[in-house]
Amino acid sequence: MFCPHSPAVCINDGMKDAGSLRNVIAKASLIVSHARTSTHAADLIEHENKIQEVKMIRSIWNIPKEKLDQLDNGHSKAVSP
Repeated sequence: MFCPHSPAVCINDGMKDAGSLRNVIAKASLIVSHARTSTHAADLIEHENKIQEVKMIRSIWNIPKEKLDQLDNGHSKAVSP
């Protein structure tokens, strides 16, 4: 489908043909709107981000020193876990 109009018009035209996908997008939009305005949701998201950071740091700590040294010395070969 060729749409010579602005991107918004093209997207709206495409959404008319989207069927059930339109319902999914509408529900996702409501969830995002709620998360943006809810302080409780913001706190949950912030907490989840901190958990992910801790997991990442723990995974780095578990890398053997030899593998870290290889990265630090600029070796170009891939380092397997």
